[in-house]
Amino acid sequence: MPSLNHNDPSQPPWVLILADGQECHFQGYGTNSNVFPYYCRGTVGATLPDRSQPTWTVREGTDSAPSSIRVAVVTAYR
Repeated sequence: MPSLNHNDPSQPPWVLILADGQECHFQGYGTNSNVFPYYCRGTVGATLPDRSQPTWTVREGTDSAPSSIRVAVVTAYR
């Protein structure tokens, strides 16, 4: 039986490990997840990774607006 979890680089990773120690899980798109589609520990959310550079980055936040500070993605799991 073929795997249903294909490695599709156009899709966001399921889990991100960030340089600040946060582990963030993809929660999908929908209500209140358009800004922060990743949920991290506590009440922190993260944006989709910026993949334009060799080291991916995200912006974290606790409200509807992300911080201007970029955090490096150490590991991304698909």
